Amino acid sequence: MLDGRTPWSEEPSEHYRPAGRWQGENLADLLTAAVEAHGERTALVHGPLRLTYAELGRRVARTAAGFVAQGIAPGERVLVRLPNGPAFVIVTLALFRMGAQPVFSLLPPRPGQLPHLCALSGAVACVVPGRYEDPARHEDPGRYDDPGRTRPAPDLATQCATLRKVFVLDAGAERAAPPAPEGLLVALDQVDAEPLPPATPDPSDVAFLLLSGGTEQARLVPRTHDDYAYQIRAAAELLELDASDVYLAVLPAELNFTWGCPGVVGTLASGGTVVLMDAPRADECFAAVERQGVTFTSLVPALAQSWLEVAEGNTADLSSLQLVQIGGARLPASVVERIRPVLGCRLQQVYGVAEGQHTFTRDTDAEDEAHGAADRVTAGDAVL
Repeated sequence: MLDGRTPWSEEPSEHYRPAGRWQGENLADLLTAAVEAHGERTALVHGPLRLTYAELGRRVARTAAGFVAQGIAPGERVLVRLPNGPAFVIVTLALFRMGAQPVFSLLPPRPGQLPHLCALSGAVACVVPGRYEDPARHEDPGRYDDPGRTRPAPDLATQCATLRKVFVLDAGAERAAPPAPEGLLVALDQVDAEPLPPATPDPSDVAFLLLSGGTEQARLVPRTHDDYAYQIRAAAELLELDASDVYLAVLPAELNFTWGCPGVVGTLASGGTVVLMDAPRADECFAAVERQGVTFTSLVPALAQSWLEVAEGNTADLSSLQLVQIGGARLPASVVERIRPVLGCRLQQVYGVAEGQHTFTRDTDAEDEAHGAADRVTAGDAVL
């Protein structure tokens, strides 16, 4: 049991298990099943990089064993603070496989957030980039304490007393950083070992911790294997997701909306392809839609508005795009009305919280329900 966690009461457990909603799954098994069923299909795309399910499975298994070799134990927390890219997916799935609990963090962090999350979660390690260029840094350069670059990894240990390891993506970018205590810094590409049998966590145990709220005093929400697997499955069923689908991950992957509504994990569990974008720039995303045959994506209202503005003068072929999910805030009617005429696809509004309750509109909903879903939790289908 995770210290400080309030477990599910007996009432939902007694309801969801007999109803087949909680099925005794663990999140690592979702990838294992997908690898067995779809080995040579493309799982991840990031720029020119393409990974098949078999390749992704091998990398996850070796990275999981690498974390064990570095002294990370099942049940320990590891803070994951990485940009959209294969490393985020591989690291998170590897931690699931070896039984550790990822703690999702925003990148770049807001001032004071990292020490707060480390103290709150008791994280023993973190995974960070050597360098990160914030796409928004030119618009608001004072928004973060170190725009355009993460803090040097040795500084993390002085801020977070619980850390034993700092795993660094693109470790070469840290060469100018102050000297680190011996053994503290480990290049992420060195987290590699011969695969071990996967852990077998109790499905009712915590799988990972989601960030809720964006201030210094952000909360962490523990999600269990069973309840998150149900969320993914239910969201995928509403979209009728299958192996032919291609998901464009535009928003940060650490957000619940991007990660599991059905998002990255739901697409992988269905045998589809996830296309990871470094930034949500409309012209680059439209080019990716045309190039990769993207079938659905998820946006926030402000981003949807900017996409609509660019789309009207863009020549990219968006005919593969079937659905845009929009959530996170109230969606103006003026945006709702332009989605189908401009982007040529359906709209699904999503209301959700990291704690678990989500509402999705269906194609069969009356138009006023679909348009007003952000105003009331009762619109569409609810998932808890």
